[in-house]
Amino acid sequence: MFRIAVITAAVCALCVGCSTVGKIQMRVDDMTGSKVITLDLEHTSKEKMPGLLSPRYDCLTKYAREIKPTNSEVIRVTLVTRTCVECDDITDNAIVKANDEKFEIKLVDRVVEVKTEISSTTETTHQARADGFVDYSKPGNSKTTTSSQSWKEMRGKIAITPEMKKSLLAANTITYRIYSGTNPITFDLKPEDVVKVKKLLLTDGSDIK
Repeated sequence: MFRIAVITAAVCALCVGCSTVGKIQMRVDDMTGSKVITLDLEHTSKEKMPGLLSPRYDCLTKYAREIKPTNSEVIRVTLVTRTCVECDDITDNAIVKANDEKFEIKLVDRVVEVKTEISSTTETTHQARADGFVDYSKPGNSKTTTSSQSWKEMRGKIAITPEMKKSLLAANTITYRIYSGTNPITFDLKPEDVVKVKKLLLTDGSDIK
C-alpha cells in the first residue's frame, strides 16, 4: 500500500515573513513634518514557559522614535510576546536594565489575544496490485484530518525617558523584564542588537536609506 500526503497549514507566528526585522527605517509625516524612525527586533527568553518540555517565550520588540520639527522626541517600545494559553496575562510591571542600572517602569496599552493555528492534512491511499504496480491515474481513497493549536499573544508599551535614553546609549548590555502573573520573563539583547538600538536612538534619519 502506498500513501501520498498533501499538507495544508495556516502557520501563525509573531513576525512571519517580516523582512524588516533588524532594519532601521524612517518615514516622514507629510502633514506634521515629524520623522518616525522604527526598528523591529526578535528575542528569546531566558526562562521557559510553565510545564514539562515547554518552549521559551518569543518576543518581538518594536521601537518607534518620533522626532518632531521642534526637535523634541517621543520614544516608545512595544513588546509583543507569545505564551501558552494557560499562562497568566502580563502585568503592568516591567524593568529595563542598561548595564547594571535598572529602571522599574509600567507597561501601558496592554492587550491580550488568544490566537489559533489550524492545520489540515489530506492523506490519499492507493492500493497496489499483486505485482506491486500502483496506478496513480485512478482515484485513491482520501482522508482529511484537521488539528488546531492555540496560544496567547500579549503586548504592552514602554515609554523611554530622556534619563533611560542616556543610560541605554552608554550601555553594553540591555535587558527587558516583564511578568506573566508572578513569573518573570527576561529578554537579553544580543550585542549586535544593542548596537542597532543605539543607532536608532542617535540618528537624525539622514543616514537611513
